[in-house]
Amino acid sequence: MQMTNAGQMTTAGQMTDAAAIDRSGMAVAACGRTGMNMRKATAAVALVTVLFSGCAGMTDTQQRTLTGGAAGAAGGAVIGAIAGNAGMGAAIGAGVGLAGGYLYGKHKEAEQDAYQQGYHAGKTTK
Repeated sequence: MQMTNAGQMTTAGQMTDAAAIDRSGMAVAACGRTGMNMRKATAAVALVTVLFSGCAGMTDTQQRTLTGGAAGAAGGAVIGAIAGNAGMGAAIGAGVGLAGGYLYGKHKEAEQDAYQQGYHAGKTTK
């Protein structure tokens, strides 16, 4: 039962996934999948960092819309993966998140405008 790379057949015909067996019979962690997952995770973090670093020149409503879309896509992907179609779930979640973020941003703008009008009206009556 010897193995050189993870995922190859052993002499007994058993398939091993996450570990390789060295000559002494000890299990050795395979780097192939872990390295690939680490690269994907690093790329995802870098992509999110680049996307959100561009938010500096955006209005609050634009930021809320983008955040809602990203959160909706993530939530939709998780639910879609459970249901069997992560891509469709992410697309639906992104659309719902974008709409929700936009509506919430407009609500907060109207709230801020009403506050400013009341503040200025109170300031001029004194």
